[in-house]
Order: sequence, then structure tokens, then C-alpha cells
Amino acid sequence: MLESIRVFATVAAAVIALAAFFLSCIALFTSASVARAQLYLELRKLFSEINDELPRLTTPGSKDYHDAKWRPTPESDPTDFLKIEKYWYRTFDQWFVTKILHPWPFQRLWTVFFERAVFEGLKNVPIRYVLYYMVSKESRTSFSGRGEEFVEDLTAVYKKYNHDPDYKKIFSGF
Repeated sequence: MLESIRVFATVAAAVIALAAFFLSCIALFTSASVARAQLYLELRKLFSEINDELPRLTTPGSKDYHDAKWRPTPESDPTDFLKIEKYWYRTFDQWFVTKILHPWPFQRLWTVFFERAVFEGLKNVPIRYVLYYMVSKESRTSFSGRGEEFVEDLTAVYKKYNHDPDYKKIFSGF
């Protein structure tokens, strides 16, 4: 009798431990989903704020930031350059959090949304030029020592979505 109680207690303990494991897995995945949604909303809010400040063409209804021949620099266009520079710092934050800092729960945010959104910015020559200026001038930024890795990923994004058969490199022509 005592032996059957021990067996029952052992089986019950194993079932309880297994149930606790499954419940903790469900809680982990649920909290990761909630964290992804919260992070997305916060990064999107910050991005929208800076996106609203970017210099745009004055043509009514135009979504273009500026014409393709414009090359803003801190010397020639200090206010507009700083606005676009902020755009790239926000983009770096999105990239860093989703791909480097916490890739497991947040990698999907990058691939499902931010990657395509970044491509939309990269399509605009002046915005891409500011990134080029930022990473090619040693005194400008290293993106916290991750500049090369950041630009490599952005180059891969640009190549992935750019369907131009004459595509060379992200900074071609600068």
C-alpha cells in the first residue's frame, strides 16, 4: 500500500511538473507576443514623429522627401540634414533592438515590418545620401561600433526589395 502511494505521488508530481512547464511556456510565448506588440508600437511612434519632420517636396500630394539630385550636408542644409540624421538614428534603434539586443522575440518585427519600411527610406536618394555621409565621415558616427554591420543589413534589404536590374550598391554614385 505504501509503495502504491509513493508511485502515485511520483506520478502526480511528474504530471504537476509537466503542467507547470507547459503553463510557463504558454506564459513565455504570450509575454513575448505582448512585448513585441509594445515594442512595435513604441518604435513606430518614434519613427512616425521623425518621419513627419523630414523635408518633403512642396508639390501637393507628393510623398517624396526631396528630389533625387539634392545632397544635404551639415554645412549646406544643417536643419534638414539633422532631421534626416535623426531618421537614421531611429532606424538604427529599430535594427539594434530587433536584430542585436533581443533577436529571439523581436526578429520577426524586423522581417515582417521594419525591413520593408526601411527600404522605403532607402529608395529616396537624399535620405540614402545622408546615411552615406554619416558612415563615411569618421567623425560623424559609428552607430555605437555597429555601423558596418548596420549598413551591411541595410544593403541586404535594399538588394532584396530593389528590382532594378542595374542595381550596383547601396551607395553607388555618391
